[in-house]
Amino acid sequence: MNDEKRRQLKLGDNIRFINRENGEEVICKIVGLCRFQDIITLAQTLGVARLGYEKWTPEKYNEFMEQHYTKEEIIKYGALGIVLGRLGV
Repeated sequence: MNDEKRRQLKLGDNIRFINRENGEEVICKIVGLCRFQDIITLAQTLGVARLGYEKWTPEKYNEFMEQHYTKEEIIKYGALGIVLGRLGV
């Protein structure tokens, strides 16, 4: 979702991910930001393998997005692809 919070992200910013199961942390640097009208266009453009999926259907992505956002929010904000590079490797 390319909402107000994520519109603040800039190239070079760091993002910390924490595994909720074991507390392990990974810090990644933003190396690319790709804005799209919707998640389907994002998936078609970047490729599903880059999103961590082997199989893709528009219905699958719409279901995922609609679990977290309203249809109105999806239309209003569009999708944001964040390209990450791992730090400290």
